[in-house]
Amino acid sequence: MVSFIVGTILIYFLIRFVFNFLIPLFRVASRMKSQVRDFNERMGGGGQFRPGAGNPGGGDPEYYSGQGGAMPKRPAAKPKAGDYIDFEEIR
Repeated sequence: MVSFIVGTILIYFLIRFVFNFLIPLFRVASRMKSQVRDFNERMGGGGQFRPGAGNPGGGDPEYYSGQGGAMPKRPAAKPKAGDYIDFEEIR
């Protein structure tokens, strides 16, 4: 009698675990995979992100175009003379 009650309770919690945790987890994982695949296709990569692919210097490029190389970096903006404002602490 006691083993029947314990078995019924264990089965109940197992079913709750499966339907409230595992199934939603698999749904979210498959949705994320499809979203990543769609994003890669829209960006023109077609494949997964591979750090350092096409970068002969090694390491991860700061920007990745998704087609085997790093995107060109923009030159740093040079500060204009006379745009400097002296900082003064206000208390």
